[in-house]
Amino acid sequence: MSTYEQQRHKQKSRVLKGAVIPIMYLVSGIMLVAGNILPSAAFLFYLGIILVSYLISLGLITRVNIYCFFAPYFLMLAFSIWNKVFPYYMGIALAVLLGDLFARILYRALISCSEKSCSFFALPAFFFSIDFIFQNIPAISFIHMIPFLSPLSTHGFIIKAATVFGGRVVLFLLTLLLSTIAKVLSDFKSIKTSGIVLTICALLIFLPTLMDLSAEAETLQEVSAATIQGNYTSPSKDMNYEDYINHKFQYYVALAEDVEADIVVFPETELGVYDTENKVDQTFRKNFINASQKLGGLALFTVTEGNSVTKSKADRFISALLLNDGEIKGISRKRNLVPFSEARNYSRGKD
Repeated sequence: MSTYEQQRHKQKSRVLKGAVIPIMYLVSGIMLVAGNILPSAAFLFYLGIILVSYLISLGLITRVNIYCFFAPYFLMLAFSIWNKVFPYYMGIALAVLLGDLFARILYRALISCSEKSCSFFALPAFFFSIDFIFQNIPAISFIHMIPFLSPLSTHGFIIKAATVFGGRVVLFLLTLLLSTIAKVLSDFKSIKTSGIVLTICALLIFLPTLMDLSAEAETLQEVSAATIQGNYTSPSKDMNYEDYINHKFQYYVALAEDVEADIVVFPETELGVYDTENKVDQTFRKNFINASQKLGGLALFTVTEGNSVTKSKADRFISALLLNDGEIKGISRKRNLVPFSEARNYSRGKD
């Protein structure tokens, strides 16, 4: 092969590498999104973290590559949530800018510790920081984010670990475990250090499953519980809000009528409005009371809670309303309708 052909071959290889690597980062980002929105594809979440961690361990780090990883997640938020909240396509612009901002921050963090043996801590620490920032920092916490831990909310051992350490720490431990696996795959010589980290992470995640976290209680009576699931579709796009909610509510109540249970739990979807001042929610409140009396026993509904007098954002929640034979017994509040979101303690009584 001539010198010219060798140079041309090297140039083609560089071009191919420059195109393939960003695509692989993009694929890992798509896996992350798929794992978040499709319960049946939750395993893609794990594979996405391993893939991006593997690419980082190989040193294939550029700002463009990191942005390709974040782009699917932020664009998903833009089109599904933010674009319906912010006017004039500001949701899409926000997604692009935030994606670029976080890509720059993670890129700098990865570059600064790329030569260190603990570089695989960078990505888990970054996930931890994002989750913390978007739930605790004023003026940022109001932006609705789908937690990265969402795909794991169906796993019992994760629920137990989150009960002990908190969801944010479990997110860090899990991503650290996956990043460490990727580190071993990219550099088997690091098995000693990586093995120690893997063992510690695995123990911290799985040990809570061996613990008895239940409170001591005397069993007085066995009860049966039923969770209502369905696939509601609005019959018309032109329905007003009240008709839409009422139609959806009746759909789920009809499903619950065929169930015999002491406790009926309705799905985590908005089924009405709960006004703590009881001024603008009479129709919805009547629906809850009638359905509870009709079903008998305990019934749990998801509602949008607010205060029609103060109209304060501090009084707005996605709440679970507990009724017993038509009487409101309690309410549990969350800011966001997502797993492992922040919540107030259960409040006895109507408020």
